[in-house]
Amino acid sequence: MELSYLESLEKKYDFQYPDLYKLLCKDGMLDTGKFGSGWVDRNYERIKDNPIFLIWSSDVEAIEEFGFEDYIEDIKDPEMWWNIKPELKLIPFAQNGGGDWYCFYYNEQQGDDIPVIMIYHDADDFVVLAKNLQDFIFRAILETASSFYMSVYNENKLNKILWDARSMLMSHKKYMTEKQAAVLEDIYSKEPQKYGKVTWGLLSEDETNRIIKQEIDFPLLDKEIQYVKDDE
Repeated sequence: MELSYLESLEKKYDFQYPDLYKLLCKDGMLDTGKFGSGWVDRNYERIKDNPIFLIWSSDVEAIEEFGFEDYIEDIKDPEMWWNIKPELKLIPFAQNGGGDWYCFYYNEQQGDDIPVIMIYHDADDFVVLAKNLQDFIFRAILETASSFYMSVYNENKLNKILWDARSMLMSHKKYMTEKQAAVLEDIYSKEPQKYGKVTWGLLSEDETNRIIKQEIDFPLLDKEIQYVKDDE
């Protein structure tokens, strides 16, 4: 995806993407091509050794290349079901499999730090996930390490999931601090264990939450904030 596309959105909607997000764009990390049936099979050879933006994460899905404007228009549209408070300035940049959106939260920007939130389509609140994109990348890759889902155990499948996740870590190291990368490299050097009936991972959910608090804590971490306008 061309950087000029992001810059055109900045100009049209009067905001600035984080510098790190623009670097991801320049590095080709946002190059999804056209989504559709068989996307993974068509693109696997291209991305297997240098996975694009959080492609193998457990709960982050990219927005299709050059499709960002539709999401921005939807979240700004006062007639949409979101019913978002007009003072909130949210810019979507990714989604999850359940239809919830990851957004930059400009109301709480502190210098170069623009918090990342998840806005839920079936709730009145959004949750603050990280103080900036760098910490969000760390959190997404960390949480992936605790959630390799398989309904039936298959060693080959588990090994492939782990290989892909480790490749994702390597392609994202430059976008994190050295300490964050080192923490994740230590975790991803471990062998997977079973946690629960259908979940395998490199660490438990409790340990994941402890590391999140230890490594990326800030006053708004995991805070829930109402985004829906109050009834008049």
